[in-house]
Amino acid sequence: MHPLGTLRCRILVCMGADNPRSAAFFDPPADQSISKCLYQHLLRLHQTFADDPYSRIFVAAGLLSFGNLAVANEILHYLPRSPIVMDQAAGWCPLVPYEALATLLPVPEQYRNVKRWIEGSAESAAVERWLVEQGERLRWDPAAERFVLASPQQC
Repeated sequence: MHPLGTLRCRILVCMGADNPRSAAFFDPPADQSISKCLYQHLLRLHQTFADDPYSRIFVAAGLLSFGNLAVANEILHYLPRSPIVMDQAAGWCPLVPYEALATLLPVPEQYRNVKRWIEGSAESAAVERWLVEQGERLRWDPAAERFVLASPQQC
């Protein structure tokens, strides 16, 4: 799974994709592109978890990691209602979809602390506003595997 990169592997772990009993189980054929298989798997899961917002934001984070900007609002729509408390290295999974968004989008530095992205907070409102204002300028950079802001004349 190393070719998928750290972020995608974290998303898969948090989804339980390594558990054969999980609906998110991911076991790609060895003779096919793991990235293409994962993208197709995530598209299927996006439908499977249509009624499960918590699981769906992990799938949305995975799709975002392939340049699918349409799912960014899904992640922001389901912000935690209270701060996520981590205990040493435990408890990081609930932050992964928000970390993915903050990592893959050129969100301004002052809004990158996803621990402060709480439903109704000034930080989350600022990120949502930024996404609306900059959304048309965001372009996927396949080499960097992240979004960049296009100059206004490129839009």
